[in-house]
Amino acid sequence: MNRVPHVLAVGAVALGLVGCGTFEGARVNVSPNPLEVHADTVKASIKGSIPPESGFKKGGAYTGALVMKDTTGTRSDKFTVGTVVLTSDQFPDIAKEGAVTSTNIVTRFDPKMDGTYLVAENRYERNGKITDLPDFNLAPCCITTSRLIRTSEYAFGQDGTRGLAESIQTFPYDYKQEVAVQRDAKFQFPKNIFKIQKDQYKNEDIIAIGEFIKAKYNATKVDIQGFASPEGPFARNQFLSLNRLRDTQKWLIEQLKAAGYESYLDSNFFSISTTDEDWDGFKANLDQTSYPEETKRQIIEIVSAGYDEDEKEARVMALVGGKNRVEAILAPLRRATIRMFATIQARTPAETDALARGFLSGSVSSDSLKKAYQQEEYFFAASRMSDTKDQEKLMAEYTKAYPDDFRGYNNLGVLAAKNGKPDQAFEYFSEANKRKPNDPKILNNMAKTQMMRGKPEDAVVNARGSYNIQATPEAAYVLGVEHGQRARYTEAAKMFDEAGDVKGAKFNAGLVKLLANDVAGSRASFEAATKQDPNDALAYYGLAILGARNGDTNLMVTNLRQAVDKDAKLGEKAEKDLEFKSYWNSAEFKAAVKR
Repeated sequence: MNRVPHVLAVGAVALGLVGCGTFEGARVNVSPNPLEVHADTVKASIKGSIPPESGFKKGGAYTGALVMKDTTGTRSDKFTVGTVVLTSDQFPDIAKEGAVTSTNIVTRFDPKMDGTYLVAENRYERNGKITDLPDFNLAPCCITTSRLIRTSEYAFGQDGTRGLAESIQTFPYDYKQEVAVQRDAKFQFPKNIFKIQKDQYKNEDIIAIGEFIKAKYNATKVDIQGFASPEGPFARNQFLSLNRLRDTQKWLIEQLKAAGYESYLDSNFFSISTTDEDWDGFKANLDQTSYPEETKRQIIEIVSAGYDEDEKEARVMALVGGKNRVEAILAPLRRATIRMFATIQARTPAETDALARGFLSGSVSSDSLKKAYQQEEYFFAASRMSDTKDQEKLMAEYTKAYPDDFRGYNNLGVLAAKNGKPDQAFEYFSEANKRKPNDPKILNNMAKTQMMRGKPEDAVVNARGSYNIQATPEAAYVLGVEHGQRARYTEAAKMFDEAGDVKGAKFNAGLVKLLANDVAGSRASFEAATKQDPNDALAYYGLAILGARNGDTNLMVTNLRQAVDKDAKLGEKAEKDLEFKSYWNSAEFKAAVKR
């Protein structure tokens, strides 16, 4: 037999079957009484006792069919949940000593059982004669408080799966209408020369920075550095690096003025510096040569040893065989560099929209769109479309242009979910997960979508995977629902507490703590739920149940009144809810439910 894990209430009833002369004084205990639903299951322990000289005779047999049925006769639903058989062969001295028997029932709860009674349909047989005995009502069914748990759909919106879809998360994009850009250019100088040579103006990077200046972007800063190679007198190198910087700055100012940048030419606009002897550059260039590693090591030691500049040069040049031997290393170090920072104004929103509409209408090709748009601009364009089908087309195009970016597939999943296509949404989220495996947000999206698909067990797998990587409130909520629906109330309470402000979490925390007999914790969580949403009628109803279970009439009445004020249907529910059975006839209860 299945064993009942805990006893919540014990009810003792006397059979007293008048007129049959059998079982006089017999009693039955049912626990719990009323019956309760936990994890979609009704469990009860039934113990019967028959006293001596009850009329049960040798050769007799009693059979009691245990059924759930409506005792008022208004409903025909009937559920057989067990059978009790008692014979004189089992208890040969029953006439003198009586008998005690017990059984457990475990049955799946059917909502049609609510409002029925656990009934024993009895008969007695002896010497081939069968006597039908009156039915006996054992316990009402059922306390269904555990079924008030708010599922994932509630947490993410009260509109069922539509609300769940609205909660599925997109990933942020970083489209900026002002884009930071920079251009780098470099002038090379002959040995001992600080004037820009005419051939340098033909360099590709110099031409590029000239075009950059002519475009008249919103320039923010210019860095100019002058360098000298580390050979010759140090004082001479100081002079060369400084004057290379000055000549470069003079040229740049002329270009900026010609382009109309007058307002920028102040001391804050330029950042200037010199490197009188570029030993770092020397070491980097030397490292690319075939000089022995030991030579390279010794040079590094000399450069770092703190010698004065002339002594340092003399020692290094002696190692490499003289400065003429390393001219190829020294020549690139005689330079001045320019780094210009600016911001570029991207397309206006209207221009972005026009390109998007052109693509959607077929007048702009995929290639043209990719050339025109910045990568993040696809997301910006999609966000500006009012029709989710247009958003979907732009995101699908994004996945073609950038097939390795998980965000496009994730966002397609979000759109599919909102359009009522959970199967398609799940496929997109699966593609996103392939590109960014085990991302908590994607796994949460997969879990929610599985709930929409009617696959709660798969949803739990995804949520657990997400939670194990990162304990997000969303994943904790889904796992809390699973624990709660399986009657693991302590574990559920932990998860719902971790779910924090996710909608429904505080109510669920109060409910599972109530079911775990954590009175103080339950009250605190229910009250937190009413503060989070003062119109949450069911949270007040939960507090009323807590009051009824613990004999706190004031807590029960005050909160039941609040619940009914906010939702009149809860008054009707309370009048049938076995949680309030002992209060049904009290004036306070009747006033609270407005009867």
